[in-house]
Amino acid sequence: MVDAIAAEEKAKYQKMWGCESYRERSPGMRHLTDALARLKPMPGASVVDLGCGTGRVSAALQGMGFNVTAVDIAHNACSEFDGRFVASCLWELPVDLGRFEYGFCADVLEHVPTDRIPLTLQKISEHVELVYFQIANFVCHEGDKIGEHLHLTVKPLAWWAEELQQYFNVIEAVANPKHHVFVCKSLAF
Repeated sequence: MVDAIAAEEKAKYQKMWGCESYRERSPGMRHLTDALARLKPMPGASVVDLGCGTGRVSAALQGMGFNVTAVDIAHNACSEFDGRFVASCLWELPVDLGRFEYGFCADVLEHVPTDRIPLTLQKISEHVELVYFQIANFVCHEGDKIGEHLHLTVKPLAWWAEELQQYFNVIEAVANPKHHVFVCKSLAF
């Protein structure tokens, strides 16, 4: 059975990643240092970059000696990473994706339709032991270029904490005016 929402989101992001100006920014790179400080992964650890976009963060992590897998909903997104790439929306992560010690998911969850958040978190928790989530809490206008809304789930810290606690032990929760940061340990491991 085909998930119509997944198909719509894939088409939207394939179109969005076709815009050169969208490829210039990398919110994940701005949060990578913070993620590494909070997660403290050892070189050689397995890391999955969830919603990798161009793959800039994946390439940086690979360059630091981590065993990296990159995942994005759009097959045309990841152009800067020379490693394992899986095209999948997060609520349809394939069983054979594998299990990872660490996950990095920056500027991604707010792009997921609100009704798909629980399944997305469940799927992530089945594949990743310790995850860094950075979640924007503002409306994004980048999608105006293609006539689409991108930030579909803009919610307060308490809402996200409640959702995350269904699948993770929330170790840290930090709010600021533009984004929330969570460090979470999967309940599935």
